[in-house]
Amino acid sequence: MVDVALVAAELTAALAGVGVADPEVTVTRVERIARPASGKLTRFVPLRTGG
Repeated sequence: MVDVALVAAELTAALAGVGVADPEVTVTRVERIARPASGKLTRFVPLRTGG
């Protein structure tokens, strides 16, 4: 199992280390990552907008 709290903490530290002011990182465990028909992973996942 992946320790999502540790991953979030390490990403937060890495972002802060390259100059991001007060980074906020959320890591969510999922069963699988959806892939398009090409089979390639999406490298950018847009943030959900609205409420």
